[in-house]
Amino acid sequence: MSLERTTSSDAAFQTIRDWLYRETALAYPESKRSFLERRLADLVQEWGAQSLGDLWSKCLSSPAVKASVIDALTINETSFFRMPAHFQALGSLLAEFSSRRKTGILDRPRVRIWSAACATGEEPYSIAMTILAQKGQQFSAEILATDLCQQAVAKARNGCYSDWRLENLPPGYRDAFFEPAAQGIRVKPVVRDLVQFRPHNLKALPPPGPWDVIFCRNVLIYFDNAFRAELLQRLYEVMAPGGVLFVGEGETLHLVSHSFETHPVAGAVLYRRPIKE
Repeated sequence: MSLERTTSSDAAFQTIRDWLYRETALAYPESKRSFLERRLADLVQEWGAQSLGDLWSKCLSSPAVKASVIDALTINETSFFRMPAHFQALGSLLAEFSSRRKTGILDRPRVRIWSAACATGEEPYSIAMTILAQKGQQFSAEILATDLCQQAVAKARNGCYSDWRLENLPPGYRDAFFEPAAQGIRVKPVVRDLVQFRPHNLKALPPPGPWDVIFCRNVLIYFDNAFRAELLQRLYEVMAPGGVLFVGEGETLHLVSHSFETHPVAGAVLYRRPIKE
């Protein structure tokens, strides 16, 4: 289904795009208009709306329609061990993080990791597998995974994936961390139990820190520079001294103001809050 462009539909489109920005900070320029129109056309049909303006009216009166619009306009492209160098870097840093943390549960240091914009869960589960693969592990770990899209969070929590989604796993990880399921293949409980999932809008205040590691990858590209700077400052404030931020490979921070220092590790460029400020 496609949307016919009229004066009224253009006005409704702009209204929805402005509302989406206010609600989520997702900034879609005119170059992304065709993507938004395709998603909105599907929603018009799904909710039995007569027009884009009618969909907007339904959005105002129905929390379910509102949530579906946000979910549909959120991009959840991800995979297991996407950007492998990041997980190699994480593995090499875990001992350093645990040595700086106070003793936690089980009388072991507790490393705290937040996977922001976790989509359908492949990223936080990859983090959990990286932790479990550490030999002689002498720390406990807490992984919080959040995403704006409630449908994505529900899928992530379930932990079931199509078999082809596992093609980038390191050798031996499939047998160690996955099991057959009626819906394809499922992450084993030993992995799922390390991760807590919940919806979260990055426009809201971050989950309370301090966090040793924050993954906020491939999401900054959807924000304008003003909100990027605001978000980076929020992440900095909830990060433990010496903690590191992972961003996407194409998401360099040189265009926005921030307080992080560049921190190359194992072939990956990370950003660190200085240990001493």
